[in-house]
Amino acid sequence: MSAKESKNPPPEKGSTDPLSSFLASVDRFTQGFTAQVVAVAGEGDEHLTIQATGESFVAQTKRLTDYIREAAPGIAPGQRHELHMFLRVQDGDALVNRALDVASKVLAPGGAPVTMGFLSWIDEVMNTLKKILTEIWDLIFPTNPPAWLTTILKIIDELLNLLKTLLGGLFGLRTSQLADEFSRGEVNFLHEMAALASWRAARMSGRAGDDEVSP
Repeated sequence: MSAKESKNPPPEKGSTDPLSSFLASVDRFTQGFTAQVVAVAGEGDEHLTIQATGESFVAQTKRLTDYIREAAPGIAPGQRHELHMFLRVQDGDALVNRALDVASKVLAPGGAPVTMGFLSWIDEVMNTLKKILTEIWDLIFPTNPPAWLTTILKIIDELLNLLKTLLGGLFGLRTSQLADEFSRGEVNFLHEMAALASWRAARMSGRAGDDEVSP
């Protein structure tokens, strides 16, 4: 197949590339939630610390989404088709809309109090987005995914956990308790992703074995 034949066709005029749309939603969530937190941070050292943490959280996530944007155009047509099929059935864009809407109401003047339940819910939103990002990553790099993805996701986790801990502290929650709770949640997420990776590896091994015995 020639290079011309293997090129991915451009999106139809007026259509939205599902990958670009989802990655933009991830960036919108990190930027939007950070802006909401900074807005309630008041002034002084607390404001500066929360702003710096939020900027790091946004920047680290944006570096990951930008890398995916750069890598995606080079994938084969079959990979792109499977990627688009997956993105058609995920709810990431709407999830971000709902999360930012709820967060804006909670963090608005006179809104609901910031509780551990709300902060844990924000955690689950980000975990869902990371799971979708991991699946996208595996579809782009099906045979040799870079191992450092787990490290980048862990850094993003730690920055968000710090941001949420600082936010909770503003509303009178014990920061040490928040840090412990978020740390346990991070460990649980990593265990869940490791189990999923093991299941995928077993499935791929089974497929390889079936191919070897098929006539």
